[in-house]
Amino acid sequence: MALARLNIPGLVLYGVPSRRTWHGQAVTIQDVFEAVGAHGAGRMTDADLASLEGAACPGAGACGGQFTANTMALVCEFLGIASVGSGNVPRTIPKKRTSAVPR
Repeated sequence: MALARLNIPGLVLYGVPSRRTWHGQAVTIQDVFEAVGAHGAGRMTDADLASLEGAACPGAGACGGQFTANTMALVCEFLGIASVGSGNVPRTIPKKRTSAVPR
């Protein structure tokens, strides 16, 4: 919002969710929500739930759910304050450095 309001040159470069796996399967924060239910029903151990949480949200980038942060990344691309497609490049891969270059 400030970038558009100040009328100065600038660019938004969003962190994007990193690629996350747990036991060989891609996982997101939504898998954690389901796991909390499974844990409450006794179908998942404390250790497995903690392990899944750590895998789904390990650090760099946004969480894997399509919530506000990911929606705003798309909005920034649509408004032209982020390079088209830059919101799809995960934060932890080298291509992120060149994703800000206009095409």
